[in-house]
Amino acid sequence: PETSPSGSRTAPEGPPEIPTALRAIGSQLSQHCDGDGVNLPAVIQFSLAGDGGGFYWDHFIAIRQGEATVHKGLYPSPQLKVRLTQDEFLRIVAGDLGVQDALREGQLVLEGNRELATKLISLLSVE
Repeated sequence: PETSPSGSRTAPEGPPEIPTALRAIGSQLSQHCDGDGVNLPAVIQFSLAGDGGGFYWDHFIAIRQGEATVHKGLYPSPQLKVRLTQDEFLRIVAGDLGVQDALREGQLVLEGNRELATKLISLLSVE
């Protein structure tokens, strides 16, 4: 089996909401990143810990001008790495957990390209 950045085994299937949410995020990012200080193409790696933290659902979004695709697995050198639990990810997407709160509490970890991270934070932030 594949391993996550922490060395845990990757689960074969995650909740179906995760790829759906990632596709929506990718679509929005592809429309808002071009010409906005973010060099395209870009890849964002999401490593989402499952219940109890034992398994990971690893997906990455490949963003090009006007399009984004979601893939299962680990990308060798993403521009941005995003780590959190699947529950926290789904809560952020639903607007039940604020991005700034998750960052401050260490629930959400972003590593890599600052401009891309800022764009992702802005997109996920609920007013």
